[in-house]
Amino acid sequence: MISMEFNDYKKYNLEKLDKVNSIYRNSKRQKEALISEDTEKLLRLIEKREDDIKRINELDILLSKSIENYEDKEVDSIKKEIIDKYREVQEMDKDNQKTADNLKKGLYVKIHSINIGKKVINQGYQKKDLYEGGIYIDKIIGKKL
Repeated sequence: MISMEFNDYKKYNLEKLDKVNSIYRNSKRQKEALISEDTEKLLRLIEKREDDIKRINELDILLSKSIENYEDKEVDSIKKEIIDKYREVQEMDKDNQKTADNLKKGLYVKIHSINIGKKVINQGYQKKDLYEGGIYIDKIIGKKL
């Protein structure tokens, strides 16, 4: 356990709130990226979100090591705002997951129909007849009996 000044304690909580707000904005942008099917943007947003989560974990470790549990209305308000924002992020993430699942189903249907189309083309139009051993020609054709 470490002794932490109140100003540092407050500063870490404010930074944590800032990171949680960043994750909230990021979740909104992720939904937009999912709807527009912009995978590059989605991947960049996921990386940014992971960085924010990593920093929040670092801040949580710093805050948990503090031996003081400061009682302050402003800090309590910040903590409450963090919890409320976490709940909003959770709801938004559930919506994003549903959107992603729907897109995944749509992509599955598209891929399936493409595969069926390839199969039809390969088995029908592009099929080459293979003759094994040669061609039989009937000598009787064209002769009068």
